[in-house]
Amino acid sequence: MIVFGHSLGGNMLMTALGDDLVKKVALHEGGSYMQPVLGDLVVLINPASEASKWTAIQRTLWRRLALINGERRRGEAYEASQSFFRDDQRPIFLSVTAARNWPPGGRQQLDCSSGDRVQNTENAVVQQLAEYDWATHDMFPAFKGDLRPLADRIELWGTQLDPGDECVQKHRSFSESLLHPARTTAIALSELIRVLPFMQTDPEQTQTIGNLDPPRSPRGNLHSYGATMKPFGTTHEIRASDKQSQLIKRKMSDKPPTREIPLDYLEVSSLEASCPVALGWLSRAKAEKIKEETKADGKAGKHYATNWDTYDLKPSENASEGFPALRFIHGFDTGGISPPTRPNDPFWNIRAFDTALAEHDGYMLTSFICSMNQLVLDDVTRISR
Repeated sequence: MIVFGHSLGGNMLMTALGDDLVKKVALHEGGSYMQPVLGDLVVLINPASEASKWTAIQRTLWRRLALINGERRRGEAYEASQSFFRDDQRPIFLSVTAARNWPPGGRQQLDCSSGDRVQNTENAVVQQLAEYDWATHDMFPAFKGDLRPLADRIELWGTQLDPGDECVQKHRSFSESLLHPARTTAIALSELIRVLPFMQTDPEQTQTIGNLDPPRSPRGNLHSYGATMKPFGTTHEIRASDKQSQLIKRKMSDKPPTREIPLDYLEVSSLEASCPVALGWLSRAKAEKIKEETKADGKAGKHYATNWDTYDLKPSENASEGFPALRFIHGFDTGGISPPTRPNDPFWNIRAFDTALAEHDGYMLTSFICSMNQLVLDDVTRISR
């Protein structure tokens, strides 16, 4: 049984189940299997719900576990945090949001060196503004009294440059301003409303669940994984995989650029929405990550599957051990942030690129529907013998 809630429906589910989830975490016995709170899986799609409702769960878990070295806890406490949830724990509560900023939070000045510019251009996701969910990213904060995201949208229209990307900002001359009076007015308006007094500026109250990203470490770059000092917010990413071996049958557009397009409701049960079996992909992805870390370390000590990525999955001789319909990442690819959760955590707050979930109502994609169903219909933590 999968329960989906979209937009305000997601808020309804989050509000109804939030207290039960906090209690589940508070009473959970380390090393035991956490049972679902409703059915087998609850999925919130672009939920119009305050991030504080999700961070309440994360804070309850944060108080119980040793998560970062800055806490200066005993080594046993960090080991216990890795086994707090079992290796075969499946996700029980998901939030998926069509995110705006790639990488999370946008590029900062420390990412703008010449070396990083060359590397970033190799990543199609970095430096690209996705077809994000403007309703929960821009309008929801405005209704809650925070006009800053709306100001960014107005500035983007006026400058044609993403205000969340510090590496593309440039000074506009007076003559350019005269040539484009409408855009100049838009920029001035954005600067005005961004600093209006008495705005609500607590991001956990004004941003929605999937639009609150953990802050980056002040050191490092997009290709390193610095520990965040506030491990609250999004935890995973999804996007379409570009590996031929991991592609499933999808409904594609006939006109360039070729990309997956939404299904009609009558097509959901058609061949164009066919979904392959994918057993054990979550366990296999974690095993691949541990194998990679062991090889890099050269030691057979304790390794965990932090930053597991289904892109690393290898084809199997067993046809049923297929691939998820989308690329799932624990943490953030080229984001400069360590995952704020342990690899076995059953609560996934997923930021989605527009190849997986676009805009507010773009969830009728074969790959998205299939990937969500695979989490329940297939035993994703099955371990091959």
